[in-house]
Amino acid sequence: MKIPLTLIALLLLISTIAWGQAQTTSPSFEPQIHRITLKLATTAPATTSSHLLPPVIDQQPGNAAPLYFNAMLLLTDQRLDEIDKALEQPLQQLALDQSILPMSDSFLTFLDQAARTDHCNWQSPWRSQGLNVLLPYLNPMASLTHAIELRTRVHVARSQFEQAITSLQSGFALVNHLQEEPLLIHSLVAANLASKLLKEVQTLIQQPGSPNLYWALSELPHPFTNRTQIARYEAAFLEASFPKLRESRSRTLSVDEWQQLFEQMHNINSSGGSTNKIGFALLAAQEYPAARQHLIDEGAKSETVEAMPVQQVIVQHYVAQIRRWSDATLNWFSLPYPIALEHSRTTQQQINDEIRQSSNPPKSIIASLDRATLSLAKVDRTIAALQAVEAVRAYASTHNNQLPQSLDAITDTPAPLDPVTTQPFTYSTTANTAVLSIPAIAGDKASSAHRYEITLNP
Repeated sequence: MKIPLTLIALLLLISTIAWGQAQTTSPSFEPQIHRITLKLATTAPATTSSHLLPPVIDQQPGNAAPLYFNAMLLLTDQRLDEIDKALEQPLQQLALDQSILPMSDSFLTFLDQAARTDHCNWQSPWRSQGLNVLLPYLNPMASLTHAIELRTRVHVARSQFEQAITSLQSGFALVNHLQEEPLLIHSLVAANLASKLLKEVQTLIQQPGSPNLYWALSELPHPFTNRTQIARYEAAFLEASFPKLRESRSRTLSVDEWQQLFEQMHNINSSGGSTNKIGFALLAAQEYPAARQHLIDEGAKSETVEAMPVQQVIVQHYVAQIRRWSDATLNWFSLPYPIALEHSRTTQQQINDEIRQSSNPPKSIIASLDRATLSLAKVDRTIAALQAVEAVRAYASTHNNQLPQSLDAITDTPAPLDPVTTQPFTYSTTANTAVLSIPAIAGDKASSAHRYEITLNP
């Protein structure tokens, strides 16, 4: 079944948040605890020989999308079920079972080729279909990522670190390709998939003999998602959903065209039949007085408004409301996380209160950007936390397996700042354990806090 973007966006945002909450079995008031035992890296941390994105020299010119589609077609439901079951197995079992993921699977060949193609154009018709656009490749992209997760885990279990990193390159390239068309829904899916890949990075760096990935993590995009581009695309969704609005900027619409727009707006959320002509006439009579007054209050001359068709007055009232709500939320979305998270939450609450009291039919265009910002911030925070962990390991490898007493003591591979607060991570040490503490994000559940307990095992 193909699902329009309106429903996909809602379901995905809910599932993204739920997935993040499901990663801990701790009570809601406790942080998620990551107990990490690190072995000293055999590869010097000062080198950049390991990469989590395919080297540019390995990329081929072309569009990756057709290659991803080929991989999707070849990944059968039966194979996907086998992959999902194998992902539940411990590393020790994956190391022994030689039949879990045949590396000759043809879908993996297409997947790796796609990941090493220099751009990806999904050619989604969102500019003409707006919220009704279908994005049938999103779920299969998640399935391909599951396969990458499993292949990576198999290589890690067998201490095949070079192959594991090559597999992760395909995963992070897939995520980046998904974000090349910066629709919000693309980036929310990408954030979810990146979080899964980063779990495999965390597993990899704990294995004896694994290379230090400090510099490889630093090469991932910072920030991981271009929120400025997303804001530009989100601002275009109103006219993308109602193309006649775009035409009204260059020519005068007829009465019939304004009536068509009025009806389209009222049918945007309908799941079946539409309102009949009598119903639309009653709606217009009900909506007109407030819409007329709103346009006048905004500076339109009363005689100009009186001369407009009734449907034009109402549609322009709807559009003015949507644009004001959209601007209010999008303005904060692309700013640095400390500002965006603080102001988007309060702004979104205010807008949501207005939306609940409004009869404006296309209000579903307004995305919950406060929740989206949280989801995107968590990816950047995880990358920074893992890089800080690798900074600690790099320090120990050159200081007789001793933990640094503070993050400031690490100079060759400086620990990054917390991108959510732009402050250093809280760090402390005991006899043989370092603790990296990450507070919960304001407005999120207390369980969004993280605590990395790092023990060195030479």
